[in-house]
Amino acid sequence: MSKKHYHNIIILIVLSTIFLSLSVISAEDIDNDKTSTDTAEDNTEFEDSYEIDEETPYGSNDNNILKSQDEKIFKSSQTDNIEVESTDDSIEENEGDCSSSIVQKNENETAISFRLDSGAKLNLYITNNSAIKQFKTQGSYFFHVMMTPNGWVVGTGGLDSGTENQKIESIAMRMINNNNIDAQSVNEIFKIKQNIGRGHFIIKAPNGTYAAIQYFYGKYTKEMGVLKSGEYIVCPNDPKYYRKGSYISTTGTTNLSDATRYLASHDRYGTLRSQITTLEYVNRNHQRSINVYLANDDGRYVGCNSRSYCNDFNITGKIIRSTQIPVINNKLHAATYTYRDKNVKTFTTTNSIYTNGSTVTLKANVVDDLSANVNEGKVIFKINGQTIKDDSGNVIKAKVTNGKATYRYNIPYIWKNNFTYTAKYIPTEYYRDSSSKESAIITNLIKTSISIDSKSSNKITVTTNVNYTNNNVKTTGGMLIYKINGVTLKDNNNNIIKTSVKNGISTLTIDKRYSPNKYTLTVSYIRSDYRQDFQKEFTINPINTRIVLNPITTKSLNTRINGKLLDANNVTVNGIVKACVKINGITLKNSNNETIIFNVTNGIIAFNITLPSNLKARTYNFTLQTQERKEYRPTTARTTLTLQI
Repeated sequence: MSKKHYHNIIILIVLSTIFLSLSVISAEDIDNDKTSTDTAEDNTEFEDSYEIDEETPYGSNDNNILKSQDEKIFKSSQTDNIEVESTDDSIEENEGDCSSSIVQKNENETAISFRLDSGAKLNLYITNNSAIKQFKTQGSYFFHVMMTPNGWVVGTGGLDSGTENQKIESIAMRMINNNNIDAQSVNEIFKIKQNIGRGHFIIKAPNGTYAAIQYFYGKYTKEMGVLKSGEYIVCPNDPKYYRKGSYISTTGTTNLSDATRYLASHDRYGTLRSQITTLEYVNRNHQRSINVYLANDDGRYVGCNSRSYCNDFNITGKIIRSTQIPVINNKLHAATYTYRDKNVKTFTTTNSIYTNGSTVTLKANVVDDLSANVNEGKVIFKINGQTIKDDSGNVIKAKVTNGKATYRYNIPYIWKNNFTYTAKYIPTEYYRDSSSKESAIITNLIKTSISIDSKSSNKITVTTNVNYTNNNVKTTGGMLIYKINGVTLKDNNNNIIKTSVKNGISTLTIDKRYSPNKYTLTVSYIRSDYRQDFQKEFTINPINTRIVLNPITTKSLNTRINGKLLDANNVTVNGIVKACVKINGITLKNSNNETIIFNVTNGIIAFNITLPSNLKARTYNFTLQTQERKEYRPTTARTTLTLQI
């Protein structure tokens, strides 16, 4: 062996010694590097790292939601039919630094924002099979974020992992379909992430139950719990950046999609930030919506400039170019997917109704079990148990709009019988059937107000106000006939007296003398399809009268008395009314000591009297007093009588 060869051997030995020394130093440095309290070294099995409460899976309430979608089982993406695209782009060391941010308002409203970190240009897909899902196919298939129609959310990121990502998706779907985030499934996903070396996974049920995994080259977080109303989770690949808290106080907004996008853009993990995909879930009135928003995360909040990394999207066949996607803090509303529950319980009600005649408007109210108005389907009405049909015998079905169904129907001779009605809602693809209880059709349609003027002895005036009962609207049309004490009123030709109703009023004047007494007036309102009788008691009283006299002066014991006898209307009283006279309170009598009676004829006072002979010249009180006649009340008048003899 030559000196040259010895020289080379010595050099190799020296270099080997130096390399081994450096290796020892590097290993010591790693051993002395302590992790923070929110990370852990990967030196234990996942099952031993924390306890999982097997008794608190996501609740069974979601069974109804699953059943409402044609018993559809959520499936992982149909990866057998997805063609993986080849790519010449090299995968850099910091590719796959993705992040998922979730906010929880309540079990009916939640949102997730997934931030993709990649410098490679990708074609991203969002599909709507049994769930809304974003994935890529270049290099290998990789799903990023998913939301089911009943509000489950899943986010995952990390290094490209070939079929491992499909396994994670399958396990996530198993938990969703079992309505249970269980320890075994979470452990399986953790081991997959552990084998890959870097990545995150988070799953949340509608009620807030969640599991979160982060694995970053031996350091990890593992957590299961319940995300309460108003809370958020930021889950990137590196456990160092894992965060939880109040999304309103952190982001300053109550808007779910804006809050998650804020959290994703302010997460300091990752440098090759491309875009943020936000899925927002809202469940209201048995209709669930998933809104898809896109935004370009240009890195402004973490000191990066990654605007050019934004990718194109294919959203269920709709192409959205990266140039169309706005930069934070704006967003593009890319799509909305809606889902409706099926077999929803309904409640149908009816109320008593009033009608202005024989044509009634039947009404039904239909709401669901959340008291929301039903806006589709039809209602069948029954009157007194008989289904309403048209002239051809076909069942009539009334359309339901904004929770109401109405139908106008004519009931002949409605006033003769009592009527009730019911309504039945016909089941549809989404709603169950339901029936109402009986409600009355009230046929007491007309009310009257009768006033009777019977002050005149030979004339009675009847004024009748005719209004509808339910709304006091004045009636026009129809006629009235009258009876007094059961005797129909007729004219001189023996025809029944009828008066018409106009603007709610009808008036009748009866030119007939009725003696003072109590009477019963019957007024019958009549239309072609309706009749109703009303009664009113009235009394004819004697008419008040009054005497008009002037002071009397006489120079003889024989004098004439002049004056008038008037009724309450200042009309002279008809007929003969008897009267007597008093002087200073003493009634004038004849020689037989009988009261002297004077006649007042047709209201004219004109008769002679002879004064007692014992009267002397002076002024006396003179009183004239009439007697009661059947039609007229008695009255008294006083004046003075001056005797000058």
